[in-house]
Amino acid sequence: MKVLFICPRFFNYENEITDALKRIGATVDYFDEKPFNNVFFKMILRLWKKSRFVRWTINKHIDIILSQTLDDYDYVFVLKGESLTQRLLLKLKKKYTRAKFVYYAWDSIRNYAHIQQYLYLFDKVYTFDDQDAKNFSSMTHLPLFFSPEFSNSAAESQLAGRKGKPKIAFLGSVHSDRYQLLGEIYSRYKDKYRLDFILYFPSLIILAGFIFKNISNIKKYKLYSFTLKSRSKNEVADFFRSADAILDIQHPGQTGLTMRTIECLPLERKMITTNNSVSCYAFYCPENFFFLDRTTKFIDEDFFNVPFKKVDNTVIEKYSIDAWVRAICS
Repeated sequence: MKVLFICPRFFNYENEITDALKRIGATVDYFDEKPFNNVFFKMILRLWKKSRFVRWTINKHIDIILSQTLDDYDYVFVLKGESLTQRLLLKLKKKYTRAKFVYYAWDSIRNYAHIQQYLYLFDKVYTFDDQDAKNFSSMTHLPLFFSPEFSNSAAESQLAGRKGKPKIAFLGSVHSDRYQLLGEIYSRYKDKYRLDFILYFPSLIILAGFIFKNISNIKKYKLYSFTLKSRSKNEVADFFRSADAILDIQHPGQTGLTMRTIECLPLERKMITTNNSVSCYAFYCPENFFFLDRTTKFIDEDFFNVPFKKVDNTVIEKYSIDAWVRAICS
């Protein structure tokens, strides 16, 4: 099985997916969908995507991909596709006539409305967002996955019996109302729980811009845990294993489960989440999930007094990256 895999570079997921495809027997040629993988070009792409310069640059990049690849792929797999257009995809389909074209939406259509222009060019379209799958007949729901590093083999013993205040951990980037919610939770519960919140910024420019725009909230909440350091999957897994519960705040424009929700499954850690759609999934049980209301921000301490309920491994394995790529190439 030969796969042409096109997706942006982000948090090493492109390499993890490539490795998982190889584990199921695929030969993979990977290309970044963007000609330049830096903050500056990402900003240009989002602000001036329709400009002649950006269109010309991306078109030349696709030409390079066409010149460096085979003609007889079994699959052309596109993930995200933020920089692609209908015209560019038609160029790909013209060369790879035998390939099955598969697309995966890592974000909600509400946030990436432009992809609707070219979804019809794919033989199969998957989305992490369950609501998009209901609203668009062409889309099939396929949740995100956890990486091998999140396997529970090295997890600590069961949380019951730990002494001291319960620890709640958050690690993620800042978007929408996320900082405000984290700040209010931090202000309200910093004396009641051990709160370990880390907010990641991919560059100093973005961090400086955030501080400039949110200086009043930063002074108000006194939540300063900003970092420019990108952590490996092993480091992220170890960070969450040290906690009693993982805090998850999804984008208000999404109903699909975040990567954090899936990653907590093999870690056997409780989750406090703003996304109540998790109750529709097979692994859900009230002992392990607490729904955080964006308005009240209330966290019930009794949630930590109830023992974690172990989920059957056969259910958890359905959300592994290997199961995910098998579904993509089914």
